[in-house]
Amino acid sequence: MTEPSPGTHAAASSAYLLALGRATYNFACLEWSVKQLMERLRPGHLEPKHSRTAGELAEDFLHAARKTDLSDAAINDLVDAGHRFRAMVPIRNDLLHAHPVTAANGEAMLARNHTNSFNTWERAEIDEAADSFAEVTRAVAEVQRKYLA
Repeated sequence: MTEPSPGTHAAASSAYLLALGRATYNFACLEWSVKQLMERLRPGHLEPKHSRTAGELAEDFLHAARKTDLSDAAINDLVDAGHRFRAMVPIRNDLLHAHPVTAANGEAMLARNHTNSFNTWERAEIDEAADSFAEVTRAVAEVQRKYLA
């Protein structure tokens, strides 16, 4: 595995880029779903002055969910949705803050340096992340439909 020199990044395959785009889009849908639900819990939260990172949004959402005057069942479902969203944030961050590398076989992909490790993002892992983001988006939408429609 080699890191390309500045300006010499190998072109990633169309399939890899499609998977990356799908994961990015699915997380954007998830984050927007949480923002819309947060707006229902705390009107005005979508105003620009409330711009937050995804991690901050997750914490704000969990706090708002615990403080709502809805039923215990609703609070439990909201908190569960908040935990599921919060669990997706590091995956998204790891993927979108990765850098390009070239695998030994010449394939271009993304990788992330972690303490004492170097993790590549294979296409199957990106597909799995995209599916997870979509699954949590559906769960958030169901909570909104069930309690705040």
